[in-house]
Amino acid sequence: MAVAQHHDAVSGTEKQHVANDYARKLANGWQHCQVLVSNSLAALSGLSAERIYCENLNVSVCPLTESSKKFSVNVYNPLARPVTWPVKLPVNGTVYSVSDASGKAVDCQTSVVQEVRQWFAPWVSQVVRLYADSRALELEWTVGPVPIDDSLGKEVITRLDTSIKTSEYFYTDSNGREVLQRKKDFRPTWNLQQSEPIAGNYYPINSRAYIKDDVDQLTVVTDRSQGGGSIQNGSLEIMLHRRLRHDDFRGVGEPLNEISGIFPDGLVVRGRLLLTLDPPQTAADTHRPFAEGMVLQPLLTFTDGDLKPNTQLEFSGLLAALPPAVHLLTLSQWDEDSVLLRLEHQYQSSESKVSSQPVTVNLQKLFSTLEVLGVAELNLSANQWKDEMKRFDWTPEKGEKPLLKTFQDPSTWEVTLRPMEIRTFLLKVNLR
Repeated sequence: MAVAQHHDAVSGTEKQHVANDYARKLANGWQHCQVLVSNSLAALSGLSAERIYCENLNVSVCPLTESSKKFSVNVYNPLARPVTWPVKLPVNGTVYSVSDASGKAVDCQTSVVQEVRQWFAPWVSQVVRLYADSRALELEWTVGPVPIDDSLGKEVITRLDTSIKTSEYFYTDSNGREVLQRKKDFRPTWNLQQSEPIAGNYYPINSRAYIKDDVDQLTVVTDRSQGGGSIQNGSLEIMLHRRLRHDDFRGVGEPLNEISGIFPDGLVVRGRLLLTLDPPQTAADTHRPFAEGMVLQPLLTFTDGDLKPNTQLEFSGLLAALPPAVHLLTLSQWDEDSVLLRLEHQYQSSESKVSSQPVTVNLQKLFSTLEVLGVAELNLSANQWKDEMKRFDWTPEKGEKPLLKTFQDPSTWEVTLRPMEIRTFLLKVNLR
């Protein structure tokens, strides 16, 4: 994963053999992850049956669900709070009964979702979905192979035109956390002489982008890192796919014209966008959880046939859900009786009247299977005790040196997180 987070890996601006190597490393890593996940689920459920991973569900392919008359779906939620998530499975039958862990019937088919399918060209299509009880509109786009028979490269975007009065401003996230204000043909720290009216106004989008005025805010949550901009007032556009015939002489040394054994005529790409429309004062309460849920989607595994009678069907490692503003960023074993814990406040200051407030978490009331016996705070990278840290003494170019604010936690076991704060702890624990 660390290698695949390189800026060329995210943007697709690496050489073809490097892209192939990225794909190989990710595939190998995922195979090892499947073993770990299967072993963990077997230990928690008491079920040793083979677990199937359907890696092509985004193109409606899962051999088990398409051939088996009865199967079980295990849904792992990586978030520290309950989520509502649509599960779409390819099947060959016409009538199915679906039940949850308690045997209660689960809604399926048309009562769950309404959808409209759009076809723009043989190589561009889109499905628009609206799920029951959801505040978001889903756009599932499919692009490719991008035709280049006319010897012209192409960049494919989706553009959302609105009546929102943006005054040339729009907003993008930075690494999925803080949101930065952007302005067309402007840079805050130097006088820009714009020579690229399109490319010069594109910015990286890691998880979301939005436009707003005093009344409305349109937010787009992405399922991957993409480029985007607001070239026209009231408009927000996002790059979906591109295929070029010529090198741009900026370092790659080859055109962005990727093919593969599966797609010899050019890559086909499919992705999802979530659109929300809210008053600006409350928009963060909608897009923050959506973006978190998009990045950390539930993981599906499958088992064939009936489950054993003593199978444990539900498990949570938490005693209760964390508050909406708090994200459990890291929980990993440190040694035989210690775990590393990172908690993140995922809201910015003043972006939400409710969730931008400090939040206190009791560490002793956090886990269902771990008794917390001791706690010590570390720095963010977990290589120094926080009380032994020595910060650099910076001298500002002008103005007075800002005072470093310090806060006191309510107690040893209760820790308070403030907007955008990440805190790291080493917990001494014992299995309950």
